[in-house]
Amino acid sequence: MTSPDTNELPDATTAPFEFALLALNLVDQEAFAADDGTDTDGAVLDGGFSLQYSLGQSLEFSLSFDEEAGDYTAAVRSTQPLLAQQLALIALQLNHLMPQERRFSVDALTQCLVLHETWSGENLDMVELAEGVRDLIDAMVLFLSSPSPVTAPTPPVAEKSMLRV
Repeated sequence: MTSPDTNELPDATTAPFEFALLALNLVDQEAFAADDGTDTDGAVLDGGFSLQYSLGQSLEFSLSFDEEAGDYTAAVRSTQPLLAQQLALIALQLNHLMPQERRFSVDALTQCLVLHETWSGENLDMVELAEGVRDLIDAMVLFLSSPSPVTAPTPPVAEKSMLRV
């Protein structure tokens, strides 16, 4: 007679809350401590959950699970409104270079930049989610910390051709 393995990790679809907490713990144990500033939206617990964290003074992070769709969605949001429209335009233009699951958007209400990504919970590995969350956070930090883009120089006016007939 074999006893059930009590050390088995939670599954992404059958135990999504525990799965998410452990995945976030893999990303950063201190930043995503469940008892330290975690805001859980009780209104969505019937259909999933949503966890929200502050990452320093300029970023907010959320991870939610949609029970009906079986999807996890992580979002990194700047807390400062975009002052440069060119920065927002560049972010939105980058969407075509990223996987379909990852997208920049601008919150219409706050004018803050948001980078979000969605993963299907089916066959999702905890390390895969943790790496994806880390990549998402790193991408947002890198984008916001990059120097302001320089406008492309205007091409020189073509001078008269040197070809003579």
